[in-house]
Amino acid sequence: MRSIFKVIYVLCIFAILPTFGQDISENVIILNEIYDKLESKSSKKIVKKIERLVYSEKFSTSQISQINSILKSFDDRKFKFNSHYIYFFNFLMSDRISSLDNHLLNQYLNVITYCNINVSSSLLRSILQTTLGLIESNYISISDNFSWSTFGDFDFIINESQQPTIKFKDVRLLLKNNIDSLYISDVSGYYDFITNTIVADYGSSESHYVDGVLVKFDFFNFSLNLNKSFFSIKEAIIDASGPIYLKSSGVYKNKLTSSMSYPQFKTSLKVHNIELFKGVKTSGFISMKGTAFYIDSYPSSVNLHLKDDSVDCFFSSDLIQLQDGVISSIEGRFSIVFDNDSIYHPSVNFSYDDKNKEINIVRTASNRGLNPFRNTLHGLNMFVDKIQFNLIKDHAIFYHYSRARDIEVLFESNTYFDRNRYLDVMNESINSLMMLLDFSILSESGKLHSLKDFAIFCNLDVSSVIQLLIELEVFGFVDYFNLDKRFLIKSWATNFKQSSLSNFDYDYFKIQSLASIGDTVASIDLFSNEMTLMQVNKININNRFKIELYPISNQLIFTGNKSFKMDGNIYIGNFAFSGRDLNFDYKNFAFLFGLNSVLSFFDPSGKNISSSIIHFD
Repeated sequence: MRSIFKVIYVLCIFAILPTFGQDISENVIILNEIYDKLESKSSKKIVKKIERLVYSEKFSTSQISQINSILKSFDDRKFKFNSHYIYFFNFLMSDRISSLDNHLLNQYLNVITYCNINVSSSLLRSILQTTLGLIESNYISISDNFSWSTFGDFDFIINESQQPTIKFKDVRLLLKNNIDSLYISDVSGYYDFITNTIVADYGSSESHYVDGVLVKFDFFNFSLNLNKSFFSIKEAIIDASGPIYLKSSGVYKNKLTSSMSYPQFKTSLKVHNIELFKGVKTSGFISMKGTAFYIDSYPSSVNLHLKDDSVDCFFSSDLIQLQDGVISSIEGRFSIVFDNDSIYHPSVNFSYDDKNKEINIVRTASNRGLNPFRNTLHGLNMFVDKIQFNLIKDHAIFYHYSRARDIEVLFESNTYFDRNRYLDVMNESINSLMMLLDFSILSESGKLHSLKDFAIFCNLDVSSVIQLLIELEVFGFVDYFNLDKRFLIKSWATNFKQSSLSNFDYDYFKIQSLASIGDTVASIDLFSNEMTLMQVNKININNRFKIELYPISNQLIFTGNKSFKMDGNIYIGNFAFSGRDLNFDYKNFAFLFGLNSVLSFFDPSGKNISSSIIHFD
C-alpha cells in the first residue's frame, strides 16, 4: 500500500515539475532501497528528510542527477549507512549549504563524484567527514587532543595533480585545545585530504606582546601536518619592537602546551647591531622561546656592551637571555671600564634590569668563580661575592655572603707576594707556572695564545690543559677566554717569579674586612671613582716594620692605585699620629697629614701615649 501511494505522489510531482521527473524518479527509487535496508528509526528519519529535499527546489536538475549517481555508487560499493551515507546526507541538509550559492555545492558534488571513482572507501569516508565538519562547524581536523578550524572563503577542487583539495584564500586558521589556542591569519593555499596537510603560500600571526616586546610573524611557503599538534615553518620573518628591535628571517615552531617554552623562533643568520633597550648593544643569533628571548653566537661568544654616562660595561657569554625586562646570563665574563682601568671577573652570573638601571654581578660556584674581582683602578684583588651597580645613582655596592664563622673578606694588592704562596705554586706536581713561562719565551708576547698550541707544548690533553689554565688564572698569571679557547699571559706571571728573586718591587699590601651574611663591605662612586671600604678590621701595607692603622668608623676611602685617605690613628714604632683626612700615597709610600693633625709618642713601655703633642699646621 505504501508503494502505491508513493507512485501516485511521484506522478503528481511529475505533473507539476515535468523537467525533474526522470531524476526525481531515480532518486526516489534509490532512496526507497536505502530506506528499506535500514533498521534504525533515526537513520530512516534522515532518509525521509533527504527525500523531501529532493522534491523541493533546493537542488537543480544536474545536482539531483549527481546526487543520484553518488548514491548509486555508494550502493554499488556496499557502503554502510553510518560510515558514508550519514555524512553525505548531513552535508546536503546543512543549514549553511542553504545559505550559500550553488557554486560551492556543485564543487562538493564534483569532488565526491570524482572521489567515489578514484579513492579508497576509507579515504572517501574521511573526505565526507572533513567536508561536513568544515561546512557545519568550520573544523577541518579533530583529534583527541586538539582541533584545526578555518574561517573564511574556500573552494572544493580537484587540483592539477588530480587530488581532492580545499582551496583557501585569506582565511584564518585556528589551532585549539583545552590549554591554549593559536591563530594564523591571511592564509592562502590549500588543504590536501590525502595527507591531511595544509600547504600555503603565505600566512601571518596576530601581533602580540612577548614580555613587553610587540611581536608579529609572517610565514611563507609552509605546510602544516594536521596529524601533529606541533609544526615548524622554515620561512618565517619576525617583526619585533620594544626592548628588542628586530626584523629578521628564521625558523618558527609552535605547539599547544602548558610549557612556557612555546612559540619558538630562531634567526637563520647572525644579526648585527642588535639594540636591547637603550644603550645596550650586541650581535648574534636571536631565538624566542615562549616569553623569553635568547642571544647566542655559536661557536664564539655573545659580546654585550652597555654604555652609560660614567662607565662602559662589557659582558661575554655563550648565551644571553631577555625576560621580564631583565637581561641575564648564568655564566660569563664581566668587566666595567673606567678610562684605562676596569673591574673584571672571568666567571659570574650577570643581570641587567633596565627599568631600575641596575646591574647585578655574582661570582659563580665553579672553580673559575674562585677568582677575585680584579680591580685595576684601585690596584686590588677583591674577594667579594657580589657587586650591584646602580646607574641612576652612579654608585656600586659590594656584598659578601659570609658563612658560619668565616666572616673575613680579603682585599689584596694586585702585586701581592709572599714566600708561602710562591712555594705552593712551585711545589705542585706539575709546575704550571714554569711551563707557562717556558711557553711564553717561545711565543709572541701580548697576544692571545691557542689552547691547542699550549696543550701540544705541555704534551697534555686539552682537558688537562684547561684545568691547568684555570689554576693559573686564580693566581692572576693568565686571562683565560674559555669560549674562544684562547688565553693571554699576564705580566704578573713573570713578575711573580722575579719577586721570588727580589728583582721586582712587590708588596704585602692587604686589607681584611668583617662581614656577616649579605653585609655591604665596599662601595664605589662612579663619578669620582672613589671606593669606600667598610668594616675594616686589619690593614697591612708593609712587611719591613710594624705599622698599625685604626680608621674611624672602620672605613678607608681609596682614591687611586692602593692610595687611600682616612680619619683616625696611625702607630709606627714609638710614634702615634692622629687626625682627619690622612692620605696614603702608595707610589711614594708616604702619609700626607692634613691641618690639625697631631703627633705624639709612646712611653718606653709602649702602652701609654706621652702628654707631649706636636700639632701639624
